[in-house]
Amino acid sequence: MEAFKNRAAKAPVYIIVITLCILSAWGCGGEYGNEPAKSDISENGENKTVTEKPKPPKKNGIEELSGEIGRCNASGWEKKIDENEQYIFVLIKEESIIRIDKDTNEKICIVKAQKEGDINFLCVYKEVLYYVMNLRELYRYDLTAEETKQIYAVKDYTGVDDIFGIQIYKDNIYLYECGLGISRLDPETNKRKKLVGDNVSHGVFYNNKLYYIRRRYEEEIRCRDLDSGKDEIVRKSEDEEKKLYIELFTYRDQLCYVMAGEQWQICILEESEEDMQLFSLEKDQIWCQDRIISYDEKSLYYVYEQEEQSWLCCYDDGKKFEMKLPEDYREGGYVCEGYFFYSTNESEDYASKCIPLEQPDEEEKKGNPYFPYSTEMPAKEKKAFCEDIYKSST
Repeated sequence: MEAFKNRAAKAPVYIIVITLCILSAWGCGGEYGNEPAKSDISENGENKTVTEKPKPPKKNGIEELSGEIGRCNASGWEKKIDENEQYIFVLIKEESIIRIDKDTNEKICIVKAQKEGDINFLCVYKEVLYYVMNLRELYRYDLTAEETKQIYAVKDYTGVDDIFGIQIYKDNIYLYECGLGISRLDPETNKRKKLVGDNVSHGVFYNNKLYYIRRRYEEEIRCRDLDSGKDEIVRKSEDEEKKLYIELFTYRDQLCYVMAGEQWQICILEESEEDMQLFSLEKDQIWCQDRIISYDEKSLYYVYEQEEQSWLCCYDDGKKFEMKLPEDYREGGYVCEGYFFYSTNESEDYASKCIPLEQPDEEEKKGNPYFPYSTEMPAKEKKAFCEDIYKSST
């Protein structure tokens, strides 16, 4: 009986020791843990230690959301991702908006869709996050006070179209509407005023003016002064080829356009009307409309097709580098924090995936005469170089 008591007293100690051993082994050899070192026998019979590969690096906050973000359009009017200096804001499955800290990768849900409602797109301006619900309601979320307020609803107006996009320019809110017109909300009263009638395919704000292209009138670029309301044609294709203006965007504080012709041309719109060409595509390269992905003070990202293959290209002050896009690339895209988000051709709801924009480091650049390479690079070397960059990013 005394022996039984002694064994019973020691049993909890055994259980604790066994449990600690199991937890220790599981922690090292789990899905994200390092594999423990293993013993092996060499050819001469001596024991040697083989160390397995270390655990893969932890994905950052934005990469973890790959596949959950809705359709990523290239248009600046219909954003699913936006950012400021400190945070990235991501719309997930039209249900919630996630805020990601750029320094810590901490993810916090700051907006949740109402029942039987969808969040369509978002826009960050100063300390405010704007977002559209059900294409009919515009909300303002104060990032400091963490308060939400509805500031506009389609139902309050007669004969007004749904909201298809939003942009903020000089403290004014502009709505891209279903009839493809553009309206402005008064910053004090939030009252709506029609700015441009209909059929706007591209609209860009520059120097307190709205430059735009109308559908079925792509041979001209129009401009509306935001103060006087004066509207005029600033460019019109008069040649026999009838070259068409396809897209407008800004790059390094310059207004630019894409012109379709025998060769696609990307030019700067000058006040002197003597426009300067930034670059052009090769004859067998096709500019993908609505594929101006992202632009900032330094770089311009765009997509073109060549022999049924899509390429992401970065133009940076006359230098270019490219990356072959995956086979499931469908359209659109967004560049953020070193990742390229794009809509796939395998998803009915156009869910977006992301891939890293891997680039050679400084040492690799020194040994590679083609980085960043120009269109003069020999075709064979160019193809091999691009494929190497793509392989390193997958």
